[in-house]
Amino acid sequence: MSKRIYQRSIPIFLISVIATFMVVNYFIALPTFANEIVNELYLWGIIITTVVKLYGFAILLGFTLKALVDRKSELKKRYHSGVLIASFCAYLILGLITPNRELGPFFRSIYIPTLARVGGAVWAGGNIKGIIYGTKYTFSRVRTFTGGLFFITWLLITARDTSALVGFFPPFLTVGNWITNVPVAAGYRASFIAMGVGTIVLGLRAIVGKEQGLIEMEAK
Repeated sequence: MSKRIYQRSIPIFLISVIATFMVVNYFIALPTFANEIVNELYLWGIIITTVVKLYGFAILLGFTLKALVDRKSELKKRYHSGVLIASFCAYLILGLITPNRELGPFFRSIYIPTLARVGGAVWAGGNIKGIIYGTKYTFSRVRTFTGGLFFITWLLITARDTSALVGFFPPFLTVGNWITNVPVAAGYRASFIAMGVGTIVLGLRAIVGKEQGLIEMEAK
């Protein structure tokens, strides 16, 4: 019972309280004392998140070091681990020895261009791969009504993002922006609202014992 309280019930209770305050504060102006409580909860949320991130980084580095020194690991895995450890150590030392540390102009002049180029290359590669798979999936689903609608939307968005097509037929830009700003934005907002309400409801059900979690499933 104690394991369930400190591993599940207390974290879910805190998440439910913070989520409830955020939802209520969006629609209703809270009193001063309630705002102070919310700000204190936000502050503790930042503290807890920082600790969890540090813990996650430590675990990641631990697994990376283990893969690097383990002779049984694949050569490719050891190579990736070595690059990660070397990059981490280089930027850590650079951030500690340069003036103003990570906020200094020297550190930022090295970190930002590297991040922009490497991150841009990874992002571009992922986009190309996603476009290829997305195109194949889109063409394979054209035979249904939903697939046809998806295909038309994909076609218009692709036309909007293609400068040559927009230059040839400018309304592609207007139609594509309308799709992004109206139906897509509405879908995003509806999804976020549903996730928020679902999180609060799930938290309340877990607090009163109506929702089974991993601990109860493992106990069975």
